[in-house]
Amino acid sequence: MPGPVNARADDPLERELAGLRRQLADTQAALDDIATRVGLVTPGAVSGPASGRPRSGPAPYNRTRLLSILSAAATAATSPANVAAAAAAAGSAARQLLGTEQQLRMDVAVGLQRANHLKPDGGSRLPEAEAHYRAVLSGMVEAEAEMAAEAAAAEAAEAAEAAGAAAAAARWGGRGSDDVGSAAAAVRRQQLQAALQVRLGVWGNLAALLLEAERPHEALAELREALGQAEAGGLTGALDLAGAPLASPYSPSPSPGSGSGAQAGSSLVCGLRFNTGKALAAVGRTADSEAAYALAARGGVGLDPACFAKATAAMTRLPHDLAAHVRAAVVTAAESGLTGRLIRRAARQARRAAAARASGGGAAVAVADEGEAEEDDEEEEEQLLAAAGRVGSDSGAGVGGASAASIAVLAQLPGLGSSSNSGGSSSSSGSGSSGGSRSGKGDGGSDGGAAATAAASYLMAAAAAGGGRRPGGWLAPLSAQELGWLHFAAWRDLDGDPAASAEEAWDVLVKANQLLAPAPPYDPAADWRQLATLTSVFTRQLLQAAEAAEAAGERRPGGTGSQQGEAEAEEEEEGQPRGRRAVFVMGLPRSGSTLVETMLAALPGVWGAGEDTALAPLTTPVNQLLAARGLTQPDKLAEYGRRYTAAMLQRAAASGTGWGPGRPPLRVVDKMLRNLWLIGYIQLLLPGACLVVVARHPLDAGLSCYSQPFGYSGVPWAWSLEHIGEQIRMTAALVAHWRAHLPPGRLLTLHYEELVAAPEATARRLLAHCGLAWDPAVLAFHTSNRTVATASVAQVRQPLYSRSVGRWRKYGRQLAALAAQVAAEVREYEAAAGEAVARAVHEQRRLEEERGARAAKEAGQGREEQQRQERGSGREQSGGQREGAGGESGQTGSGGLAGRDEL
Repeated sequence: MPGPVNARADDPLERELAGLRRQLADTQAALDDIATRVGLVTPGAVSGPASGRPRSGPAPYNRTRLLSILSAAATAATSPANVAAAAAAAGSAARQLLGTEQQLRMDVAVGLQRANHLKPDGGSRLPEAEAHYRAVLSGMVEAEAEMAAEAAAAEAAEAAEAAGAAAAAARWGGRGSDDVGSAAAAVRRQQLQAALQVRLGVWGNLAALLLEAERPHEALAELREALGQAEAGGLTGALDLAGAPLASPYSPSPSPGSGSGAQAGSSLVCGLRFNTGKALAAVGRTADSEAAYALAARGGVGLDPACFAKATAAMTRLPHDLAAHVRAAVVTAAESGLTGRLIRRAARQARRAAAARASGGGAAVAVADEGEAEEDDEEEEEQLLAAAGRVGSDSGAGVGGASAASIAVLAQLPGLGSSSNSGGSSSSSGSGSSGGSRSGKGDGGSDGGAAATAAASYLMAAAAAGGGRRPGGWLAPLSAQELGWLHFAAWRDLDGDPAASAEEAWDVLVKANQLLAPAPPYDPAADWRQLATLTSVFTRQLLQAAEAAEAAGERRPGGTGSQQGEAEAEEEEEGQPRGRRAVFVMGLPRSGSTLVETMLAALPGVWGAGEDTALAPLTTPVNQLLAARGLTQPDKLAEYGRRYTAAMLQRAAASGTGWGPGRPPLRVVDKMLRNLWLIGYIQLLLPGACLVVVARHPLDAGLSCYSQPFGYSGVPWAWSLEHIGEQIRMTAALVAHWRAHLPPGRLLTLHYEELVAAPEATARRLLAHCGLAWDPAVLAFHTSNRTVATASVAQVRQPLYSRSVGRWRKYGRQLAALAAQVAAEVREYEAAAGEAVARAVHEQRRLEEERGARAAKEAGQGREEQQRQERGSGREQSGGQREGAGGESGQTGSGGLAGRDEL
C-alpha cells in the first residue's frame, strides 16, 4: 500500500516541539510549586505540568499577585532574616521562570504555526498555538501594567523631590533644577514603548494565525485594536528609540534582525497593516485591502524593505509611486550585485541540501562547502564595498553604482520624469497613456508630482540607509525570499505595462523564482514513485471488490446498513450513499479550483472549506487496515468515512458562518488540490462523494504557477518550469488513471475555458453532477463575502472574465521548453477542451434561445391579458354609462334617448 501521507513519527520539527513542550511543562511545574507554597494555589489543584503536559491556557493564579506576595515577604520588617532571604530568592526565581515560560510559549506557538505551514493537517495545531499566544499577550499586559505602576510611583517621587528642591531654592534664594528625573523618566517611557512594540509583534503573530485558521473577521478585529494601540503609543509616526531595551521584564526577546528605534516600530506597524490587507482581502473588501497594502508599503520605504517587498507583491495593481519604488529597487539590487549574490547563495544552499538528502546527511561536505561559500561571499562583499567606495560623495543618490540606473528607471515611468514641459514628444505621450491605464487603484496614483516626490524620497532614504557603502543601500538586509517578493511585484507591474517588453518582464520573473526556490529542491522522482504506487494499488479490480464487499456487508444482518447510529444519521442525507455530503474539487493550482469552490459556496446550503481537509490524516490508518486485513472490514472503512464527514461538519460549525449541529450544510466543498492523489481513498471511504477536476490549458496553468509567489510549502515545484512540467504530466496521468478505473461518470472534468465561454451551461452541469438544484446565485459568486485564503482571492472578487485564456502566447518564446516537455498533454487537452467548449457554447445558446422564446411567449401572453383587461374595462365603462343613461331615462324619459344619440 502507499506509505503514510501525513506521518509525524520521525519529523524533526515534531521532535523539536516535543522537547519545547517538556521544557514548558517543567517551567510551569516550578512556578506552580512556588504559587502553592505562598498559598495562591491549593495543593494538587494543578496536575498538568506536574505530569509532563504543559497547559496552553493561562495559569490558575495571578502572576502579578505572586510577585507582589514574594516581594512583600522579602521586604517586610517583621519577616525573619531567613524568611526574607528565601522570599527574595523565590521572587527572583519566579520572575526568571515567568520570562522563561513566556519565551517557551512563544517558541511552541511559533513552532506549531510553522508546522501548520509545512505539513497542513486541517489546522489541528492552531488552537494550541492560539492559546499560547493569548497567554503570552496576557502576561505582557500584566508586565506593562507593572512597569506603568512603577513609572508612576517613580515620577511621583521625582515630582515630590523636585518640589522640595524648588521650595528649598526659593527659601535660600537659589534656583531649582528643571531636569531632575527627566532623563530617568525618558528612559522609562522608552522602555514602556519598547515593551509595547514586543507585544504588538506577538499580536501580529496571533492575527496571522487567525488568518491561517480562516477566521479573517476575528483577525481584522485584533489588528484594528493593535493598530489603535500602536497609534496611541506613538508608533505610527516617526520613532526615535535608539538604544532603548527591547524587552519587558518577562517577555520573549524580539526576533533577530528586528532592529530598534524607528526601524523596529516601522516594521511592526508595517506588518500589522500588511496583515490587515490580507484580512480585508479574505473577507472580500478588495479596495480596502489594496489601500492597506499600499499604506504598509509606503511605511516601509527606506525603513523596512521586507515589509515593502511583501506588501507590493500582494497588490494586484501598483500606483505610480510604488511602481517607481519597486522598479528602482529591482535595478538597485541588480546593479549593486545584491540580486546575483542572493541567487548564488540560494543555489548553493539548494545544492548542499540536495547532497545531504542524497547521502543521508553529509555533514562534513556541507560544512566545507559552507566555509567555501562564506569566503566567496566575503571576497565579493569586499569588491562591492570597494566599488561603492569609489562613488564620489556628490554622486546623486549615493546608492552604490546603481543611482544613475535607478534615476533612469524613475524618469521612464509616467509622471515621474523631468518636471519641465516636454511638449509633444512621443515618449511623453506614450508614458502618459500608459500611466492612465494603471492609475485605477491606490491613492496618489494619478498625482505625478506626489509620485515624483515619493520617488525622490526613496532615493534619499536609500542613500541615508546605505551611506554609499552597503551593497543595495536600504535593501541590503533583504533575504533571498524577500527580494524574490520584490521581483514578483516588479514582474506584475511590467507584465501589465504595454510599454514593457516580454523579455524585460520575463528576466525579472526568472530572478524572482530563482530567489524563492526551496532548499532542498523539489525532487519529481519521489512523486513519480508515489504515483506509480497509487496507480498500481487502486485499480478497477480493487475498487470494484471494495464496492462488492460493502454491498455484501450491508446485506448481512447487523451489517453497515442496519448499524447506522444517530451520529451517522445526522451526518448523511437520508437515502443517499455514504459521503454524498462531500464535494472534492481538485486539479493543478491556478486552474480555476478556487473559482469553482466559490461558485458552489454561493449556493444556500453549501459550505466552502477551502484547503482545510480532514482526509489526508486518515490515509495512514487506512493503509494499515488494508495491509493487515485487506477489504474484509468494510464497516471499518465506512467508519473512517463517517469520521471524515464528522470532522468537516465540526469545522463548518467552528467557521463562524452559521452552520452547526442543528443546521449542517447540505454540501461541504473540500478544495485541497492534492486530494487528486487520494481519489482511491475517497472511493473506499466516501463512495457517494462528488468528484470534480478543474483543468486549464497546461501552458496557461504553468505560466500562472510560475508567476505566483506561493506563500506555503504545498507547491515546492512551482519555482522551476521543468518541475512545473513534471507536475502537469503527473496530473494528466492521474486524471487518466482515475477516469479509466472509476465507474463511468464518477469524475467530472470542468475546463476553465468552457466555464468562461459558457458560464451558465457549465455551472448547470456542475450542479447536476453534485446533485444540486439550479440556482442563479452560482453565477453571482463574486458578490459573496465568504472567506477566501488562496492565491486566487483577487480573481474570485470579480465576475468571470476571459482575458486569462491563452495568456501564455505573450511569452511563447520563453515557454518553448515547457511546451516541448508537455506537448502530448497540450495536444490532448486542446482536443478535449475544444469539444467541451463547443458543447457548452451550444448548450448555452440553447438555454438563451429557450429563455428568449419563453420571454416572448410570456410577453405575448401579457399583451393578450392586457388587451382582455382593456376590452373588459371598456365594456364595464360602456355598460356603466348605459346604466347611468338608462337611469336618467327612467327618471326623465326623453333625456335618456337624447344622450344615446349624442354618444
